[in-house]
Amino acid sequence: MLPQVVVVNPSRNAHLSSRWREVVTTDKMDEDAGLEWFAWYWQHVSKSKFLTGRTNGHGGRVWKADFDWLLKPANFAKTVEGNYHKEAA
Repeated sequence: MLPQVVVVNPSRNAHLSSRWREVVTTDKMDEDAGLEWFAWYWQHVSKSKFLTGRTNGHGGRVWKADFDWLLKPANFAKTVEGNYHKEAA
């Protein structure tokens, strides 16, 4: 549904590690609960028409979120909060 991650580099590892610590440490989860939470996160992303390119953007262009975008701190928080799940009326 979204572009597949092919290259795992230090920058991507750092973002993923930061989001893991943010979620697991804040909510005091064990590893299994953290994995369940991230499974929920990716399912949550898949339900957004905007994030998955199922809506037309400006000028009819289609945009899809990618791994890097979804793990940036501000985008991660907005995604968790459902900001990209408000479908156009």
